[in-house]
Amino acid sequence: ALGWRTPSAAATQARVVAFGRVEAYAFNDPDPVFAGSPRFELMDHTAGAIARVGRGVGGHALSAVGELYREGAHTESTSAAGATGEAARHEARLRGALTALDTWQLHPRFSLTGAVRLDLNTERDAVLAPHVGLAWRLVGPVWLRGNLGRLFRDPGFDERFFVGQGVRGDPGLRAEDGWGGDLGVQWVSRRWSAELVGFAQRYDRLILFAPLGAYRVQAQDRFGARVDGVE
Repeated sequence: ALGWRTPSAAATQARVVAFGRVEAYAFNDPDPVFAGSPRFELMDHTAGAIARVGRGVGGHALSAVGELYREGAHTESTSAAGATGEAARHEARLRGALTALDTWQLHPRFSLTGAVRLDLNTERDAVLAPHVGLAWRLVGPVWLRGNLGRLFRDPGFDERFFVGQGVRGDPGLRAEDGWGGDLGVQWVSRRWSAELVGFAQRYDRLILFAPLGAYRVQAQDRFGARVDGVE
């Protein structure tokens, strides 16, 4: 990755990061128990850039973020009979997002943040994901912080195209979609910080690898979920 940013004293702050990433893995089962694909390879790559511009105006901190990614994947499996190319495929997609953020400093000890993200993908329609957050300084170094927003995630290439013994992805997976929030207390000093946070997530659609039969597991998007916890 390479990054550039304006000097810290500039009235308008800007930062640009461009990066590339390649990931690959393979496995081989020389003696599969069930018919299927004893050998599988996946290589995916991502190239992208993220630009952020921010400026303080009165009691507001305004920011805009732009993101653009090109993602690609090559997968290939070998059938149990030894023929190569059973599931060889090349996939590519463009993803991007535009996010607008505004922080209102309503009091020296209290602020609210609102954000709207327009999530873009060449494989689907655009999606709006709103978010709100608060920060309240209770006393000294102790803060109360909370967030609420839409949870949205496109399926990864491995979730869509994985081929293994009894385990497969699903090329037709839809994105995960739900809502989530958290509320916690944070203690911050010059050298140390600690926090206790409770969170709740409600998914209308969640991607899971789940059984379809006695010997087959496949990625599916027909489940919802409730996730609650403390950390």
